[in-house]
Amino acid sequence: MEIFRHPPTAKGPAATFTGEVWVDLIHSGPRPENARLNVVRFAPGARSHWHSHRLGQTLHIL
Repeated sequence: MEIFRHPPTAKGPAATFTGEVWVDLIHSGPRPENARLNVVRFAPGARSHWHSHRLGQTLHIL
């Protein structure tokens, strides 16, 4: 069995988000261009700044 330790929940950076946003890292590949999985939670009225990802992005909205 492997036990994974995740970093604590972090406040979303102001450069990327407006309003109160919290980010939990679930998985990060060994290099920046590898897959990364975050759970991002938005307070009412918070939003993401318009941006793009060099290798694309897949969003799973809950």
